[in-house]
Amino acid sequence: MILDEASQSDILALTALLRGKEVLVVGDGKQVSPTSAFIKEEAIKELKMTLVKKHPYPDQVLPGMSIFDLSQTCFGGARVYLSEHFRCVPTCIAFSNERFYNHKLLPRRLPPRSQRLEPPLLDVFVRNGKKDKKVNQPEAHALVAWLKDNLRSDPSLRDASVGIISLGGAEQARVLCKLVLDQFTDIEIARHKIVTGDPSLWQGDERDLILLSLVASPGERFTVKGKEAEQKFNVALSRARDRMVLFRSVAPRDMANADDLRVWTMQFFQREGKAEPPARASAGPARSSASRSATLTSQLCDWLAQRGFRFSLDCAVGGAVAIVEDATDDNRLCVCLDGGAGATLTGWVEERRAQIALEREGWRFHRIWRASWLVDRERCEAELAAALAEASVRPAADGAGSSGGADAAAASLSVTASPAAAAPAAKRKATPDEAAAPAKAPKKGKAAAAAAAATTEADDEAEVGEVMSSKKQGKQPADRAQPAPKPPKEPKEPKPPKEPKEPKPPKEPKEKEETDAKQPPAKASPKEKKEPAAKPPPKEKKEPPKAKKEPPPPKKKKKKGDDSDSDWEP
Repeated sequence: MILDEASQSDILALTALLRGKEVLVVGDGKQVSPTSAFIKEEAIKELKMTLVKKHPYPDQVLPGMSIFDLSQTCFGGARVYLSEHFRCVPTCIAFSNERFYNHKLLPRRLPPRSQRLEPPLLDVFVRNGKKDKKVNQPEAHALVAWLKDNLRSDPSLRDASVGIISLGGAEQARVLCKLVLDQFTDIEIARHKIVTGDPSLWQGDERDLILLSLVASPGERFTVKGKEAEQKFNVALSRARDRMVLFRSVAPRDMANADDLRVWTMQFFQREGKAEPPARASAGPARSSASRSATLTSQLCDWLAQRGFRFSLDCAVGGAVAIVEDATDDNRLCVCLDGGAGATLTGWVEERRAQIALEREGWRFHRIWRASWLVDRERCEAELAAALAEASVRPAADGAGSSGGADAAAASLSVTASPAAAAPAAKRKATPDEAAAPAKAPKKGKAAAAAAAATTEADDEAEVGEVMSSKKQGKQPADRAQPAPKPPKEPKEPKPPKEPKEPKPPKEPKEKEETDAKQPPAKASPKEKKEPAAKPPPKEKKEPPKAKKEPPPPKKKKKKGDDSDSDWEP
């Protein structure tokens, strides 16, 4: 057994619940409930005294209480809270969400741009309006005249359904109904489904366009507040799907009590009605990051705003933190941030299920892990740019008629690297710092050449040995005739991490030079007998160089008994 709109049903609906084995009671305690008006207080007290002895919850079955209130008391543990709201656009439900539901409602409706009525809130002030016996005739005439003019001149309202609600009672509603019948034909009333009444008649109903008549005028001293008044205002201000228009003849400063529900309503329309919709307000230049809190959502919004995208933050469709819309078309993309503090696997699974259901209706999603954004933000931005281009969502800077809108968006959003980093490592040109590094090598080579030139020119044999050793290692020795060697040619494309090593003389010629520097400066000749003290250590003993020009080749051996060369030693 399912009982819908249970908050409007009194105790008489209890008999229907007895027919079901399982019962589902659906209602909202914040909306219009049965009234105890026109019932004597003595009768109510007598009924209560009778029920105290027979019923465990006598207060819940008295006149003015609903079957929904009784169900909450009896089965409070089985209560399920429905937080998703699919009727109104976020701006139209904002008042009820703020005042009556403590921001627990999650708006889930955001129509395409071509089907949207902007702005969603309008505030119309009637200057000559005055209340007379619960009726404000000038305000009623102004409301009907505005409706007649806009239905015939505004193409976006051609097929819109219309509702008129009086916030001042049934008397004003009857005046409005008479004016509508006089000013509109039957065809127009049927096409736009025009209905007029007070909040209690609008429970469970909705329209695309809702017109509200405040009825109040300056000079009133009574205050509209309390549970019953809150229920009526909550119903009245949550019936509009796309637009609400408030007609008033009084200003907030003219009211006696600041806690009056009518004051709250006027302040809401003055505040929200002048502000641009979120999608348009976000299309302008981005504010500095210092003015935003350092959160991932604000970083994402900054990134979108800097590139001229229009986006909305008020509608959390499928867990999206932002819905990015095309500047001219109905294309849009839901951007979701997964993970983070407080995230659970159950919540993520529910968002994924909602995403699958919405994708069947044409919605498109792009999900980003918060950890990935922190670790590799450039990659996440590039993937988001590609998703926006694939969904044909263009920023406001792009023209409406430009060809290749997706390609243009991708070009404007692509994350470009520096020229040096974009080129391959083996073919890219050296940066100025890398190109200047090889130039430092010749300075060290000059110092080594100057040290080599300081060796005495008398060590011809040692110099020849140095030449032979350098040729074996493929290096060129320093020229004696020049004060400094010719600097090595710079490589055309040196590798960036390594600098070319400076030319160093081989180690063995160095040791030879140091050994020869200790010997006397006289020229050494193979004919002269060497002193035992002047002989090098056995481990460094070297054969005479074979490339010597003046002495005979070392391959030519002399006989041991030859007297002409008695100083020869084997």
